[in-house]
Amino acid sequence: MVDHQTLGLDYTTSECGFQALASSVEGVAGASVCPRITSVLDPSVVISSTSSGVPRLSKAARLARKASWMKRAGGYLNLASFYFAAPDDEELLRNRLDFCLHTWFHERKGDLLRYRGVGCGDRVVCPVCASYYQSTLADDAVKCILAAQDGVEIGEGVKLLSFGLKLETTLPAVVSERLDALLLVDGRAWRDEQSKFLKLTRDLIAWSYGQGAQVGGIAGNQYSGESAPCDPHYHSHNYIFPAVRRAGVWSALPRLSSQAEIKALRDTWTMMLNEAYGLDLQESDLHVGYLPKVTKLSHYLHYLYRPLLADLWAGWSGVEDGDVDYRHSRGRKRLLLAPDALARLACRVRSIPFKFKRIRSFGFFSDGQRGATMRSLGLEPVEVDEDGQVSSSKWERVSINRFVRYVREGVVLRQVLCNGNGDVLRDEVEGADGWPVFRERLGPAFIVLNGALDYRPSGVNIGKRKRWQTPGSIKGV
Repeated sequence: MVDHQTLGLDYTTSECGFQALASSVEGVAGASVCPRITSVLDPSVVISSTSSGVPRLSKAARLARKASWMKRAGGYLNLASFYFAAPDDEELLRNRLDFCLHTWFHERKGDLLRYRGVGCGDRVVCPVCASYYQSTLADDAVKCILAAQDGVEIGEGVKLLSFGLKLETTLPAVVSERLDALLLVDGRAWRDEQSKFLKLTRDLIAWSYGQGAQVGGIAGNQYSGESAPCDPHYHSHNYIFPAVRRAGVWSALPRLSSQAEIKALRDTWTMMLNEAYGLDLQESDLHVGYLPKVTKLSHYLHYLYRPLLADLWAGWSGVEDGDVDYRHSRGRKRLLLAPDALARLACRVRSIPFKFKRIRSFGFFSDGQRGATMRSLGLEPVEVDEDGQVSSSKWERVSINRFVRYVREGVVLRQVLCNGNGDVLRDEVEGADGWPVFRERLGPAFIVLNGALDYRPSGVNIGKRKRWQTPGSIKGV
C-alpha cells in the first residue's frame, strides 16, 4: 500500500489576546503583542521560523506582499487595467485591483481571533485572488485523490504503483497560431477546434491506459508558456489516477516500462496530430511521467490548476522604456514584452470562453460519474465552509482596519473608528479642488504580527464545495 501522510492543516492557538501597547517603531503608535495564531493557507507560516525569529511566510503571504509592490508605478497591477479591462471598464478594474487587500477585518470565532484581508474577488486578472481561488481548488483535488487512492488500496485490496501519472500534450506552433487567429474571428469554429484537441488527448489516454477499461483524472488547459508568455502555445496538462477499472474491478495503472513504450506513445500522438490537422510532423511535443510520492502529486495538481496569467505575474519585473521587463527560468533569462504583445495576450484571455478556462475531470471522475465512483470506494460527501472546515460556526467581525504598509514583522493597519451604534465616524476636510469631502476617522497605526494574519483574501467566491472522505471522519479539511 502506498504510504502517504495526511495533508490536513495544523491549527495552533495561543492563550494571549491582542493588546495595543506603545511601540518604538517609527510611524507606528501601537503594536499587537502575543497574537492568537489562526488558520492559514500554508501551515508553514506558524510551524517554521527563520533564525531571526520571524515566521517563514506562506505562498499566499509572499504573493500578497508582492502585489503591494506590483501596484506601484511600473508594476503589473498598476498597468493591468490598461490591458485586461473590457471596453469602457478600465476605471472599474483599476479601482477593484487598488481595493484588493486595502481593508483588513479583525474577526472572532469562539476563542479564535484573526486579521483577514478583503480581496477584490477577480479570478482572472488579480494575482492574489485568482491564485487563492485556484490553489483552494487544487487543495480540494489533492484531498479527494488521496481519499480515492485509500479507497482502492484499503477497500479493494489493490496495491498501487505510484500516486498517478502526468501527461502533457502540445499543439504544434503553426496550429496554435492558427487557433489564436481564429479566436477573434469565429468563436464557434475556435470552440470546435479546441474541443477536437481535447478529444485527441482523451483518445490518446484511452488508447494507452484504458484499453477495454476506464481511466479517470483531471485536465487543465494553458494557452501560453513561460519562455514567451504572450505568444500562443496551446497545451493540455493531464493527471491520470493510478488505478483503472474493468467491469467494476479495480487494478493498478500499469507503468510504461521502457523507452520503446514511451516512444510508441509519442509516435501515436504525432500520427493523431497529422491526421487531425493535415500536418506532416516527424515528431511531436509530449511529456509523460509518474508521480512517485505525495509531494509530487500535490505540486503537479497545483501546477495544473494555476491561473492563465501565472507566468506573467511571476516574471513581471517592471517597465523599461514602455516595454515590460520580464524574467523567467528563475531570473536567468530576460525578455522585453512590447505593448502590442501584452495587448494580444489580454485579448486572448478575454476572448477564451469560460468552459475552456475551467479545470475538467474525465473518466470515472467526470461530473456525471464522480459521486458513484467515490461511493463505490466507501467514501462519503461532506460540505465544507469558507475555511475548508466541516463547521457551521461563522467568523464574526470585531473591527474594520485600513492597510498602511507591510513591514518585516507583519502588516501596519489603522482602525476605522465607529460610534456606539457601529456607524463609521467621518471628518469634513477640504479636498484638492477646494470643495469639502468627508473622510473616515482612523485610529493610530499598529502592527499585526504575521502569525495573526490570514493572507487568504476574503470575498473570493469559491462556490459550494464538497469534500469526499472516509465515513465518520470529522477532521477539518
